[in-house]
Amino acid sequence: MKAFYIRRVLRIFPAFYVFIVFATLLAGIGFATIDRRDVIYAVTYTMNYHANYSENFSLRHLWSLAVEEQFYLLWPLTLAILMPLRATRVLVGVVLVVPILRVALYRFMPGYENIADTGFEGVCDALATGCLLAIAMPRLVRMDSFNRFVLGPLFPVLFAAVFVANKQRDHPKFFWLLCVPFMNVTLALTVLRYVEAPFLPLGRLLNRQPLVSIGVLSYSLYLWQQLLLIQSRPVTSMFVEHPDGVRVRRRLLSPRRNAISPSEAALRIGADARRPAVRPAARPAVGAASFRRVRRIVSRRGRRCHRVGI
Repeated sequence: MKAFYIRRVLRIFPAFYVFIVFATLLAGIGFATIDRRDVIYAVTYTMNYHANYSENFSLRHLWSLAVEEQFYLLWPLTLAILMPLRATRVLVGVVLVVPILRVALYRFMPGYENIADTGFEGVCDALATGCLLAIAMPRLVRMDSFNRFVLGPLFPVLFAAVFVANKQRDHPKFFWLLCVPFMNVTLALTVLRYVEAPFLPLGRLLNRQPLVSIGVLSYSLYLWQQLLLIQSRPVTSMFVEHPDGVRVRRRLLSPRRNAISPSEAALRIGADARRPAVRPAARPAVGAASFRRVRRIVSRRGRRCHRVGI
């Protein structure tokens, strides 16, 4: 276990803390917006309990790395203390209980939806699913029925089912109770499919050198993409995707000489949306009595004009 932790520390910590220092320096010159709380949560690997509350975008993505580090802290110790058999029972319990826990917390804890997708207690079933599959894989791959299912030509149909399941976020209870576990299992089986059968078309594509190179660089790309690739996009592009999912059209932004940030533009749009609409003054209705009065006046004026020969 000691060797495992040493390898993880050497793999993760140096690149991570270099990124944090560089991001802080960029914030100092005004390129990024980071406050003290963001840095504290980031360096302590607890960003998953802060990301959705932060007004700044540059470090939010580190929530997933925080979940990973919390997993590295808990699972090896659990495996070492309980041994594989009892640790497997813990994994099964996590996979079964956490979806119910997500819904219960959403129901009885106001505001929990802000961390339901990032808090360790709400996402650890995905990690448990992967661990459970890794433990069971030696036995599963010897089962003909399992191989026919996972390696069969109809398995990719599940990709469409995952896409549909991921679109059910408008129904939180259904999504967290059923859709998330389904996606966890399907994605874990997908990994198994292409590890066991790299000769399949998608497996051959994933093993091509360009994608392998991207995989080698994936951790560094993950760290830097949100700070540089997204942060530096011009706000005058046709569509600027705000970090909170707001799309701001170019015509809503100021000209380049008075350019504003996507966050500021979104705040202005939100303020306009909250401002009560000014309705035009209604025209006074003309009732039947008023209409008859107008007709009498017009009629009298017509008779006078007739008498004077106009």
